[in-house]
Amino acid sequence: MSSVYKRVNEVVFGKAKDPNDPSVHHGLSLIAFLAWVGLGADGLSSACYGPEATFKALGEYRHLAPFLALATMLTVSILSAAYASTIAAFPSGGGGYTVASGTLGRYPGMICGCALVIDYVLTVAISVASGADAIFSLPFMPPGWHQYKYVAVIVGLGLLMFMNFRGVKDSVMVLMPIFITFLIIHALLMAMSILQPPLAAVHAGPAPVALPTAAAAFLLLKAYSHGAGTYTGIEAISNSLSILREPRVQTARRAMIYMAVSLSVVAGGLLMSYLHVQVVPTAGKTLNAVLAESVFGTAGFGKMLVTVTLISEGMLLISAAQAGFIDGPRVLASMAVDSWVPRRFSRLSDRLVVSNGIFLIGVGGLAAILATGGNVDLLVIIYSFSVFVTFLLSQAGMVKYWFTHTQEKGLLRGSVSVLAALLSATILGSLFAAEGARYAVYALGAILLLGILCAVVRRHYGAVGLTLSRLNSIVQAAESDPYHRDAKPWDKTAPTAVFLVSGYNGAGLHTIMGVQRIFPEYFRQLVFLSVGQVDFDRFKGAHEVEHLKSKVEGELKKYVALAEKWGFAAECRAGFGVDLIDELEDLSVQVAKDYPRSVYFCGDLVFHIPSLLTRLLHARTGEELQRRFRERGLPLIVMPIRV
Repeated sequence: MSSVYKRVNEVVFGKAKDPNDPSVHHGLSLIAFLAWVGLGADGLSSACYGPEATFKALGEYRHLAPFLALATMLTVSILSAAYASTIAAFPSGGGGYTVASGTLGRYPGMICGCALVIDYVLTVAISVASGADAIFSLPFMPPGWHQYKYVAVIVGLGLLMFMNFRGVKDSVMVLMPIFITFLIIHALLMAMSILQPPLAAVHAGPAPVALPTAAAAFLLLKAYSHGAGTYTGIEAISNSLSILREPRVQTARRAMIYMAVSLSVVAGGLLMSYLHVQVVPTAGKTLNAVLAESVFGTAGFGKMLVTVTLISEGMLLISAAQAGFIDGPRVLASMAVDSWVPRRFSRLSDRLVVSNGIFLIGVGGLAAILATGGNVDLLVIIYSFSVFVTFLLSQAGMVKYWFTHTQEKGLLRGSVSVLAALLSATILGSLFAAEGARYAVYALGAILLLGILCAVVRRHYGAVGLTLSRLNSIVQAAESDPYHRDAKPWDKTAPTAVFLVSGYNGAGLHTIMGVQRIFPEYFRQLVFLSVGQVDFDRFKGAHEVEHLKSKVEGELKKYVALAEKWGFAAECRAGFGVDLIDELEDLSVQVAKDYPRSVYFCGDLVFHIPSLLTRLLHARTGEELQRRFRERGLPLIVMPIRV
């Protein structure tokens, strides 16, 4: 990497972080409070639209709101308790994807992962679109500015992506003042709403006709399903344990408590505030705006409080997209490790973030906004369908897990998971009954399409892996060969073959044997270089990085032992980092100083029929290495491995 590029990169995104530094994990991890801010904002922001949708669905039967406030608080408590037990059972993170994969099987896990990816794309879309709606609905906003709303959406998405490219903790610290302001102003709003004298005589109008019990139950179920968006951020913390401060399980469960209590109080409190103040829908205003104007007033200091309330809501809604940018890339990275999506999504940038996933989630969110015209009501319904598919699959998996692990209080925790699964199924069914099949088709169609693409990707990687595994017979043959020669002495002026290898495997030996076949008896001393790439799967703690180092060094020593058995002088060198090519380049430059007559070799996959798919799924490492080495004046020969 050129020095100019490095300097520009540091100015824009900050200095690179060293994954080999044990203290870096502690510095990047989030304490419970920051996890609540960064991940709980998704759940808390749903109070800006979930309770409103519930209250509006009641129509003139607003007196039923206390039942829904209680149901909302119970639902949040049950789902939060269920995901707290998920954290205890699966402390490595991954949330619903890991649970469903580990308990229900490979393909249910993949479907759950696809639903999660759709969830987080829509989290970004809803958060930014609704935040823009709130900000552009401010009383002092000039009418002519509404034409720039999409420009503001693009800029907002770009800023969020930029902050997340710099690092998770950096972005959370920026959003913390918004989160705290939202909590304070809404606590004041709800307290003043409930403490002031009822305004029923002014707003209520004639009493509604009494409903039969069955009709009242159906209305409650319909209103309850309309508010399904209230619960959509509850699983966020369980998906991101890898970024939490040790001990992670305790940190995650504490953050879950903060999130559950704050969401229950705000969502339930707003419903009761709507009822107490008797707010009615007003064109061009949210119910929270109507409530704030009724409570704070529309003049003087009250007008300022209304403005602060609406701005805090708009900014928190935009901030809630942070959960999509934190969790979405991590779900993609987990799926990449399992070969469901291109493996590039598991790579880390030099700021130790999953930058490819951040970019995809951001672009996907923008596409969803443009496809729906930024219609928040439509986005919330589709979002709710996909979220509760995830909830249902993950909690069904947890039911199976706990009832097969009874020694870990499995029966009690399993009962909570049963309740959570039943609630998820009920909400899915009521959404379908209330909204019809059209919205379900949008959500399920997106999940199905993504699932088909995942199956294609995994099938391709499986076919390539099967071909490469056949080369492993070379390893067995080489190790069992009794042939042995005394190793040659080292001569730094002699021709030296330098092999860039990735693991001790048939592909590496295939490259070595190919060189000996082309250049017989020319190279009598060999150097083996390998880099332990610190990706998402490895960057989950200092112990994982140490394990990677031990593995890479152990496999290099096997190459050295085999080369010495064949009579070569041999040595090895290892590097570790997030950028494979950077590390290989640095190692090779050092070898060139020690052995001036070095020639470098690496194996690279060559497909019989190259296609867009092969270019997307496989990094062109050989091509990039050749370009870098050519600039350095180092001779590199890429040995083809036909697939």
